[in-house]
Amino acid sequence: MSPNLCRVCGEKSHGTHFGATTCRACAVFYRRIGARENTFLKCRTGVGICKIQRCKKCRLEKCKEVGMSNKNFQFNRDRIKTSEFFTPSIEMFVGRPDFLLFCDPERPKPTPNFVDLSNLLEKAKLILQYHQNFVDRNRLQKMSRFMNLGEFRELKSYDYNKITTVGIRESFIIWENDLLSVARWLTYFGEFQELGLSVKLKFLKTIWHIWNRLKSLVRSAAYLRSQKLTDPTCIYMTHDISLDLKTVKLNVEWITEYSVEQIAYFIECSENLSIFTTIPLILDLNPTDVEFNYMLAQLSFSFAAKRLGGEYAEVSENLLKTVADDLHDYYTQIGHPRYSDRVVKMMKVNNSLFGVLREKREKLEIAKTFDIFNVQFSEPEMVQDIF
Repeated sequence: MSPNLCRVCGEKSHGTHFGATTCRACAVFYRRIGARENTFLKCRTGVGICKIQRCKKCRLEKCKEVGMSNKNFQFNRDRIKTSEFFTPSIEMFVGRPDFLLFCDPERPKPTPNFVDLSNLLEKAKLILQYHQNFVDRNRLQKMSRFMNLGEFRELKSYDYNKITTVGIRESFIIWENDLLSVARWLTYFGEFQELGLSVKLKFLKTIWHIWNRLKSLVRSAAYLRSQKLTDPTCIYMTHDISLDLKTVKLNVEWITEYSVEQIAYFIECSENLSIFTTIPLILDLNPTDVEFNYMLAQLSFSFAAKRLGGEYAEVSENLLKTVADDLHDYYTQIGHPRYSDRVVKMMKVNNSLFGVLREKREKLEIAKTFDIFNVQFSEPEMVQDIF
């Protein structure tokens, strides 16, 4: 065979590789396959006579036949020396993630703590049965009567109660305020109130968490702007309570047997502040109250459409069309007909928040695999994006 041809496949050669004259393709193949010990390969035809490029077994045997050997693999060719051997980390050595190194695998799984959310839902149900009667035709302006940023823009000093410790009691206070705030906000949306009570509850249980995430971030951004602060470390959780994730003390005994440091990857704490990546986008937008309520509606019902699907998705699309028409009317009313730039910025905020929550859901899947959280809820669908 000509020295200009690959001794394995017969194509044009590109020098000597692992002891034989071959092309780059065969060299890469042998580097990938030949390095494996005890590799089981099956011949495509079963008789050992195949087209070399299409059968790994026959191609590997041909490589060895022409003199290619893994003894010719070269290590330490880089300026930074490498080695065939390396010292494994503790995690690799034990075969377990670092946050579970001290877990006893033989210890029986304890009975999970049970958290009953039925009373909160009953309170929300009563609110959803109430209809707001306002003469405003524009739904977004109606919603702005309840949810607006006036108090945050006009703050002269830091006069909010600051939570320094968060445990089960504080979590319930926050959740109750968050859930009932969404329920009250929805009563200002006439088309939503025309839905059946069971449908409204389904939507409420689906959107309450993501709705409050955006609400808290927009409020925090408004406060940061009013006080001319640059460090977004404080997130408002309720109407009159705030917390600083960099300094707050978390009591997680009621949800897990691990310490805060061990589960920091899965929760929001001083070591995981990804939720704040959306704030610079909000500061750049500086939304009006109507834009703020449009963002809440767009985020919530888009999320519900994807999560619930079916008839709920159809209802969500109709509600989204309604608020989009109202947003157009609002811009026309204030003399801003070319508002596409504002809509683009609003969508950037919402998409950023979607991204943060999507990343958290991926982490929660890992947490479920390793049984990180030891808690059960009466309404698991309400907290599937939290635990």
